[in-house]
Amino acid sequence: MKDSASDKPTFLSALGCFADRVPSRRGFARGTIALGLMSAVLSLLSSPFNVCAETDTPHPQSTWSSNPADGDWDTAANWVPARVPNGIADFAIFDTSTITNVTTAFAEVHSVTFNPGASAFTLNGQFFFNDGGVVNNAGVMQTFTGFFSFAKHANAGNNLITYHITSGGGFGDNTNAGSATFINDGNMGFSGTPRSGSPASAGSSTIINNGTLRFKKADGGTATIYNNGASSAGGAAGYLRFASTGAAACTVICGGGPGFGAKGSLGDCP
Repeated sequence: MKDSASDKPTFLSALGCFADRVPSRRGFARGTIALGLMSAVLSLLSSPFNVCAETDTPHPQSTWSSNPADGDWDTAANWVPARVPNGIADFAIFDTSTITNVTTAFAEVHSVTFNPGASAFTLNGQFFFNDGGVVNNAGVMQTFTGFFSFAKHANAGNNLITYHITSGGGFGDNTNAGSATFINDGNMGFSGTPRSGSPASAGSSTIINNGTLRFKKADGGTATIYNNGASSAGGAAGYLRFASTGAAACTVICGGGPGFGAKGSLGDCP
Protein backbone atom coordinates (compact mmCIF):
# COMPACT_ATOMS: atom_id res chain seq x y z
CA MET A 1 0.00 0.00 0.00
CA LYS A 2 1.49 3.34 -0.94
CA ASP A 3 2.23 6.01 1.62
CA SER A 4 -0.41 8.68 1.17
CA ALA A 5 1.97 11.33 2.42
CA SER A 6 4.05 10.87 -0.73
CA ASP A 7 0.93 10.85 -2.92
CA LYS A 8 -0.60 14.10 -1.65
CA PRO A 9 1.72 16.61 -3.34
CA THR A 10 1.29 15.01 -6.76
CA PHE A 11 -2.47 14.69 -6.46
CA LEU A 12 -2.98 18.17 -5.10
CA SER A 13 -0.62 19.61 -7.71
CA ALA A 14 -2.80 18.07 -10.36
CA LEU A 15 -5.83 19.73 -8.82
CA GLY A 16 -3.94 23.02 -8.77
CA CYS A 17 -3.27 22.66 -12.49
CA PHE A 18 -6.97 22.02 -13.03
CA ALA A 19 -7.84 25.19 -11.16
CA ASP A 20 -5.29 27.18 -13.13
CA ARG A 21 -6.82 26.05 -16.40
CA VAL A 22 -10.30 27.32 -15.56
CA PRO A 23 -10.65 30.39 -17.84
CA SER A 24 -10.85 33.46 -15.67
CA ARG A 25 -13.33 35.12 -18.01
CA ARG A 26 -15.72 32.28 -17.40
CA GLY A 27 -15.42 33.59 -13.95
CA PHE A 28 -16.49 32.88 -10.55
CA ALA A 29 -18.56 29.73 -11.08
CA ARG A 30 -15.80 27.50 -12.42
CA GLY A 31 -13.26 28.85 -9.94
CA THR A 32 -15.66 28.07 -7.13
CA ILE A 33 -16.12 24.50 -8.42
CA ALA A 34 -12.36 23.91 -8.57
CA LEU A 35 -11.77 25.35 -5.11
CA GLY A 36 -14.68 23.37 -3.74
CA LEU A 37 -13.24 20.16 -5.15
CA MET A 38 -9.85 20.89 -3.63
CA SER A 39 -11.45 21.62 -0.26
CA ALA A 40 -13.39 18.36 -0.36
CA VAL A 41 -10.25 16.32 -1.14
CA LEU A 42 -8.26 18.01 1.60
CA SER A 43 -11.06 17.28 4.04
CA LEU A 44 -11.09 13.61 3.01
CA LEU A 45 -7.31 13.24 3.31
CA SER A 46 -7.31 14.74 6.80
CA SER A 47 -10.32 12.74 7.98
CA PRO A 48 -9.71 10.31 10.88
CA PHE A 49 -11.62 7.73 8.84
CA ASN A 50 -9.31 8.01 5.85
CA VAL A 51 -8.13 4.44 5.31
CA CYS A 52 -5.40 5.60 2.91
CA ALA A 53 -3.60 7.73 5.49
CA GLU A 54 -0.45 5.84 6.52
CA THR A 55 1.81 8.62 7.73
CA ASP A 56 2.30 6.81 11.05
CA THR A 57 2.71 3.38 9.45
CA PRO A 58 6.26 1.92 9.34
CA HIS A 59 7.96 1.45 6.00
CA PRO A 60 7.16 -1.94 4.43
CA GLN A 61 9.76 -4.44 5.64
CA SER A 62 10.89 -7.70 4.09
CA THR A 63 13.42 -10.00 5.79
CA TRP A 64 15.61 -12.35 3.78
CA SER A 65 14.67 -15.92 4.71
CA SER A 66 16.89 -17.95 7.03
CA ASN A 67 16.46 -20.86 4.61
CA PRO A 68 15.63 -19.51 1.11
CA ALA A 69 15.17 -21.68 -1.96
CA ASP A 70 17.99 -19.89 -3.79
CA GLY A 71 19.87 -16.60 -3.94
CA ASP A 72 17.36 -14.73 -6.10
CA TRP A 73 16.40 -11.38 -4.52
CA ASP A 74 13.54 -11.08 -7.01
CA THR A 75 11.72 -14.22 -5.78
CA ALA A 76 9.01 -13.39 -3.24
CA ALA A 77 9.23 -16.80 -1.54
CA ASN A 78 12.78 -15.97 -0.43
CA TRP A 79 11.47 -13.19 1.81
CA VAL A 80 9.39 -13.02 5.00
CA PRO A 81 6.68 -12.01 4.43
CA ALA A 82 6.64 -13.26 0.81
CA ARG A 83 7.13 -9.84 -0.74
CA VAL A 84 10.11 -8.61 -2.79
CA PRO A 85 11.45 -5.28 -1.47
CA ASN A 86 11.50 -3.08 -4.56
CA GLY A 87 10.04 0.32 -3.78
CA ILE A 88 11.45 3.66 -2.63
CA ALA A 89 9.93 3.21 0.85
CA ASP A 90 10.89 -0.46 1.31
CA PHE A 91 13.24 -1.78 3.99
CA ALA A 92 15.25 -4.93 3.18
CA ILE A 93 16.42 -6.72 6.33
CA PHE A 94 19.10 -9.41 6.65
CA ASP A 95 19.78 -11.75 9.56
CA THR A 96 21.38 -15.21 9.48
CA SER A 97 20.75 -17.33 6.40
CA THR A 98 21.84 -20.53 4.72
CA ILE A 99 22.29 -18.62 1.43
CA THR A 100 24.33 -15.43 1.61
CA ASN A 101 25.11 -14.75 -2.05
CA VAL A 102 22.09 -12.82 -3.30
CA THR A 103 21.48 -11.39 -6.78
CA THR A 104 18.92 -8.96 -8.17
CA ALA A 105 18.34 -7.61 -11.65
CA PHE A 106 17.19 -4.29 -10.18
CA ALA A 107 16.25 -3.19 -6.66
CA GLU A 108 15.13 0.27 -5.56
CA VAL A 109 14.76 0.48 -1.79
CA HIS A 110 14.81 2.95 1.06
CA SER A 111 17.49 0.94 2.84
CA VAL A 112 19.26 -2.36 3.42
CA THR A 113 19.91 -3.26 7.06
CA PHE A 114 22.07 -6.07 8.45
CA ASN A 115 20.92 -6.85 11.97
CA PRO A 116 23.25 -7.73 14.86
CA GLY A 117 24.57 -11.26 14.37
CA ALA A 118 23.67 -11.35 10.67
CA SER A 119 25.67 -13.50 8.28
CA ALA A 120 28.27 -12.01 5.95
CA PHE A 121 26.43 -11.40 2.67
CA THR A 122 27.40 -10.57 -0.89
CA LEU A 123 24.64 -8.66 -2.71
CA ASN A 124 24.96 -8.46 -6.49
CA GLY A 125 23.13 -6.33 -9.06
CA GLN A 126 21.76 -2.83 -9.55
CA PHE A 127 20.80 -1.07 -6.31
CA PHE A 128 19.14 2.32 -5.92
CA PHE A 129 19.00 3.67 -2.36
CA ASN A 130 16.40 6.33 -1.65
CA ASP A 131 16.91 8.43 1.50
CA GLY A 132 18.10 5.59 3.76
CA GLY A 133 21.10 3.70 2.43
CA VAL A 134 22.93 0.80 4.07
CA VAL A 135 23.17 0.04 7.79
CA ASN A 136 25.49 -2.72 9.01
CA ASN A 137 25.04 -3.72 12.64
CA ALA A 138 26.24 -7.29 12.08
CA GLY A 139 29.86 -6.73 13.08
CA VAL A 140 31.10 -8.55 9.95
CA MET A 141 31.96 -7.34 6.45
CA GLN A 142 29.11 -6.99 3.95
CA THR A 143 29.87 -6.79 0.23
CA PHE A 144 27.95 -5.26 -2.67
CA THR A 145 28.91 -5.87 -6.30
CA GLY A 146 27.48 -4.13 -9.37
CA PHE A 147 25.88 -0.72 -9.89
CA PHE A 148 24.88 1.62 -7.05
CA SER A 149 23.02 4.91 -6.84
CA PHE A 150 22.39 6.97 -3.69
CA ALA A 151 19.70 9.65 -3.61
CA LYS A 152 18.21 12.17 -1.18
CA HIS A 153 19.92 11.60 2.21
CA ALA A 154 21.16 8.06 1.60
CA ASN A 155 24.35 7.00 3.38
CA ALA A 156 26.63 4.17 2.22
CA GLY A 157 27.34 3.03 5.78
CA ASN A 158 30.27 2.10 7.98
CA ASN A 159 33.74 0.66 7.45
CA LEU A 160 32.42 -2.91 7.42
CA ILE A 161 30.81 -2.42 4.01
CA THR A 162 32.61 -2.83 0.69
CA TYR A 163 31.18 -1.83 -2.70
CA HIS A 164 32.74 -3.27 -5.84
CA ILE A 165 31.57 -1.04 -8.69
CA THR A 166 31.72 -3.04 -11.90
CA SER A 167 29.73 -0.70 -14.15
CA GLY A 168 28.73 2.54 -12.49
CA GLY A 169 27.79 4.27 -9.27
CA GLY A 170 26.82 7.70 -8.12
CA PHE A 171 25.97 10.00 -5.22
CA GLY A 172 23.54 12.91 -5.58
CA ASP A 173 22.62 15.90 -3.40
CA ASN A 174 22.66 15.34 0.38
CA THR A 175 24.14 11.84 0.13
CA ASN A 176 27.25 10.55 1.88
CA ALA A 177 29.69 7.71 1.23
CA GLY A 178 30.09 7.19 4.99
CA SER A 179 33.19 5.27 5.99
CA ALA A 180 32.64 2.44 3.50
CA THR A 181 35.22 1.10 1.04
CA PHE A 182 34.69 1.41 -2.70
CA ILE A 183 36.60 -0.50 -5.37
CA ASN A 184 35.80 1.30 -8.61
CA ASP A 185 36.34 -0.61 -11.83
CA GLY A 186 33.75 1.41 -13.73
CA ASN A 187 32.45 4.99 -13.60
CA MET A 188 31.83 6.55 -10.22
CA GLY A 189 30.69 10.09 -9.49
CA PHE A 190 29.76 12.57 -6.78
CA SER A 191 27.65 15.55 -7.86
CA GLY A 192 25.62 18.45 -6.57
CA THR A 193 23.50 21.32 -7.75
CA PRO A 194 24.37 25.00 -7.17
CA ARG A 195 21.45 25.57 -4.80
CA SER A 196 21.36 22.21 -3.03
CA GLY A 197 23.16 23.54 0.05
CA SER A 198 24.46 20.07 0.83
CA PRO A 199 26.18 18.39 -2.10
CA ALA A 200 27.22 14.75 -2.25
CA SER A 201 30.12 13.94 0.07
CA ALA A 202 32.75 11.23 -0.02
CA GLY A 203 32.62 11.27 3.77
CA SER A 204 35.48 9.39 5.38
CA SER A 205 35.35 6.59 2.83
CA THR A 206 38.21 4.75 1.18
CA ILE A 207 38.06 4.71 -2.62
CA ILE A 208 40.30 2.46 -4.70
CA ASN A 209 39.95 3.86 -8.21
CA ASN A 210 40.84 1.69 -11.17
CA GLY A 211 38.31 3.34 -13.47
CA THR A 212 36.91 6.87 -13.75
CA LEU A 213 36.08 8.91 -10.65
CA ARG A 214 34.58 12.39 -10.96
CA PHE A 215 33.60 15.02 -8.42
CA LYS A 216 31.44 17.89 -9.67
CA LYS A 217 30.13 20.54 -7.27
CA ALA A 218 30.61 17.97 -4.53
CA ASP A 219 32.62 17.50 -1.33
CA GLY A 220 35.64 15.23 -1.05
CA GLY A 221 35.19 15.02 2.72
CA THR A 222 38.11 13.35 4.48
CA ALA A 223 38.16 10.43 2.05
CA THR A 224 41.31 8.56 1.13
CA ILE A 225 41.49 7.98 -2.63
CA TYR A 226 43.93 5.56 -4.24
CA ASN A 227 44.12 6.37 -7.94
CA ASN A 228 45.75 3.26 -9.33
CA GLY A 229 47.86 2.84 -12.42
CA ALA A 230 47.41 0.41 -15.29
CA SER A 231 48.79 -3.11 -15.44
CA SER A 232 50.91 -2.20 -18.50
CA ALA A 233 52.34 0.90 -20.16
CA GLY A 234 49.69 2.79 -22.04
CA GLY A 235 46.93 0.66 -20.54
CA ALA A 236 43.77 1.93 -18.89
CA ALA A 237 44.45 3.49 -15.51
CA GLY A 238 42.46 5.22 -12.82
CA TYR A 239 41.32 8.69 -13.82
CA LEU A 240 40.33 11.23 -11.17
CA ARG A 241 38.83 14.66 -11.74
CA PHE A 242 37.67 17.39 -9.36
CA ALA A 243 35.49 20.22 -10.68
CA SER A 244 34.15 22.97 -8.40
CA THR A 245 34.66 20.59 -5.50
CA GLY A 246 35.96 21.05 -1.96
CA ALA A 247 38.78 18.53 -1.68
CA ALA A 248 41.24 20.18 0.69
CA ALA A 249 40.70 17.63 3.45
CA CYS A 250 40.83 14.44 1.38
CA THR A 251 43.94 12.43 0.64
CA VAL A 252 44.78 11.43 -2.94
CA ILE A 253 47.45 8.86 -3.72
CA CYS A 254 48.32 8.26 -7.37
CA GLY A 255 49.83 4.81 -7.58
CA GLY A 256 51.96 3.44 -10.37
CA GLY A 257 51.16 0.22 -12.21
CA PRO A 258 53.58 -2.64 -12.92
CA GLY A 259 54.47 -1.22 -16.33
CA PHE A 260 56.55 1.90 -17.04
CA GLY A 261 54.37 5.01 -17.50
CA ALA A 262 51.30 3.29 -16.07
CA LYS A 263 50.59 5.77 -13.29
CA GLY A 264 47.06 6.88 -12.47
CA SER A 265 46.17 10.29 -13.88
CA LEU A 266 44.59 13.43 -12.48
CA GLY A 267 42.30 15.88 -14.20
CA ASP A 268 41.70 19.41 -12.87
CA CYS A 269 42.55 19.47 -9.15
CA PRO A 270 41.59 22.19 -6.71
